[in-house]
Amino acid sequence: MIRVMLGDTVEIHLKNDKNSKESHNIDFHAITGPGGGASLLNSEPGQETAGRFKMIIPGIFYYHCATASPSIPEHIANGMYGTIVVEPVGGLKPVDKEFQIMQSEFYTKEGNKGETLEFSYENGLDELSSHVVFNGRMNSLVKNPLRAKVGETVRIFFTNGGPNHVSSWQIDGQTFDKVYTEGSFTTPSMENVKITKVPAGGATVVEFKVKALALLTLVDVFKGRKEKGAVGLVKVD
Repeated sequence: MIRVMLGDTVEIHLKNDKNSKESHNIDFHAITGPGGGASLLNSEPGQETAGRFKMIIPGIFYYHCATASPSIPEHIANGMYGTIVVEPVGGLKPVDKEFQIMQSEFYTKEGNKGETLEFSYENGLDELSSHVVFNGRMNSLVKNPLRAKVGETVRIFFTNGGPNHVSSWQIDGQTFDKVYTEGSFTTPSMENVKITKVPAGGATVVEFKVKALALLTLVDVFKGRKEKGAVGLVKVD
């Protein structure tokens, strides 16, 4: 996650390995202008490119590879994405704990146990995900739960990398005190929200005060997503 302040000028360098077989770039949804900076950052194998950009819009935004060869969704489905937060003037209000979560999908062909699974372009087109995960790995936040203490205020930066699914995201047993809808820091936040919807390529920020000792489940509640890996835990001590 890249974290900057409104008004900052950010310099980005992208180096494409000489052994790469494809061109790559970065489209920052936080950057105003054609392609979110992608045209300046397009790097062929063995090439390094750079660009300087001024952050003029506050919020939480997605960034991703956006080259057309072989296709933008294929680059995204193979993990070429991230989050950039542009804090408003004066910064975000301090909280006790902050976490970052990225939801994303994999589209793979059938394979045997122990084999590396290959990307399936056809399943991607049909939106038939084989895995839906948090932070790049099935059950990553089950093996490594988020941790907080009773009485602490928690902020979570949540981005949905997609490339296809809309996330219906909740923490079971915990209401979000504030939700920065669609990732906007200039629109008044919504209050007391149970489930928030985050589109593919979208993001949000939620805040809540932990009120009771618990082991909370963090999940995309849409049917089948939990079984595909979109589940995590929040351990409250």
